[in-house]
Amino acid sequence: MPNKILIIVNKGNSNTAINDKLTSFGFDISTISQSMEAIKQACALKPDLIILDLGNSSDVGLLILERLKLLADTREISILVLTGTGWEDKDKVLKFSVEGYLEGLYSPNGVVTEVKRIFKKRRARKKIVVVDDDPVLVKMLTSRISANGYDTIGITDSTEAINSVYREDPDLILTDIVMPNVSGWKITEELKSSKEYKDLPIILLSALITEDFVAEKYEIVDYFMSKPPVMEKLLAKIKELLTKKG
Repeated sequence: MPNKILIIVNKGNSNTAINDKLTSFGFDISTISQSMEAIKQACALKPDLIILDLGNSSDVGLLILERLKLLADTREISILVLTGTGWEDKDKVLKFSVEGYLEGLYSPNGVVTEVKRIFKKRRARKKIVVVDDDPVLVKMLTSRISANGYDTIGITDSTEAINSVYREDPDLILTDIVMPNVSGWKITEELKSSKEYKDLPIILLSALITEDFVAEKYEIVDYFMSKPPVMEKLLAKIKELLTKKG
């Protein structure tokens, strides 16, 4: 189920580019202009996150922020505040302990990055994506990993792996190497070459390729195991990599 985001926009701003970018990452977006109706909608919708766009000045926006943080129905909802360049009332915003604050010439990608940071910080359990074209193995791995306190997402179509990472923002990936369409090598190379996911731990699995070959050819690999993996060893390595990542 996608995370729900309510965007409260400053009068005259459409935020279309931000809306479209967030929607492309799988978020469920609702939009309303700054007014007291926005508070009613927040109470009714109970979104997972509110993005409050204050623009360059907004007394109404500050009043909405104050009400959202005081009302029992909304005070636990995370809020990301956007302001224009030269915003003079930053202290008035920060006193409400908002979860995120972006000022000035922020881009839609910058907003997405901040939104994902807020959701990841709130997550109580680490999230792991498992990629393999064998549905039986995916079911077994996700079941065993979930039983050890992790949220898991199983993917049997390797062409969906990259999109799933950008949509789900996992803490670790476990992927087979030899798969139809998109190999585990390709998935690893693409993610490790990106600014956002270069430090994402990736464990590679294969029944056909040896550990020595992987170590010699691919320095970017965090860890390699033969298939089927020994679960105790796999779980220990997952814990080690996630602890190291922080």
